[in-house]
Amino acid sequence: MIRAGNDAANFGYGQNNLAPRIGGAWQPSGDTGKFVLRGGYGIFLSQPTGQAFFTGVFGPPFSLARINIGSANAAATFAQPFPEPFPTPDFFPYFPAYSPASDVTISTVSPGFRPSFIQQFGLNWQEEFAGNWVLEVGYVGTRGTHLLRTRSLNQALSASVESPIRGITTNTVANIGLRVPVQGVPPDSLQITESAGTSWYNGLEASLSKRLSSGLQGLCSYTFSKFSTAMAAM
Repeated sequence: MIRAGNDAANFGYGQNNLAPRIGGAWQPSGDTGKFVLRGGYGIFLSQPTGQAFFTGVFGPPFSLARINIGSANAAATFAQPFPEPFPTPDFFPYFPAYSPASDVTISTVSPGFRPSFIQQFGLNWQEEFAGNWVLEVGYVGTRGTHLLRTRSLNQALSASVESPIRGITTNTVANIGLRVPVQGVPPDSLQITESAGTSWYNGLEASLSKRLSSGLQGLCSYTFSKFSTAMAAM
């Protein structure tokens, strides 16, 4: 693994992680085969796709993105659908002018971005309590860390009389642009892609099954589960 020698690139965390899996089964000694306890644990890694870094391709100074919809593209025709002139290679590198009154869009990827880390585990109990009838009860869980997410770094702050922001003491939609940490960048246009999300899944699974006998077969299942996510710090 090769890492960049500066802070302007990805640090390459999580490139050499191991993903072991282990499982086992236990049956009481002397049991006739009607009771079995099974358990397992595994680690899985998610390989991120290029989509996470796609927005950086259109970032200045070596590229320029133009999005024209609605009234901004009212002059478009089938003969000339795009505004001209088109930038030439000599136009780049191009650094858009910035000021508190500008409207700059910035997208970036966290230097600490790494593959997602998933842990799965479970414990299962099975018992044949009657001829051809099997009762199964088990717990399954999944823990996800370093999950991919995109976050806005320029969300508007909350203003008050005690803590005014640039003289603003109220919070309205109209003054959002005055309450952002970085003026000149819209509140939804300073985006960072990072691996800071987490998730939990816990589930209770139960089933009652009847093996095929006397021309009859049946299965009844029930799952009670809960899933939650959170945005953890890097």
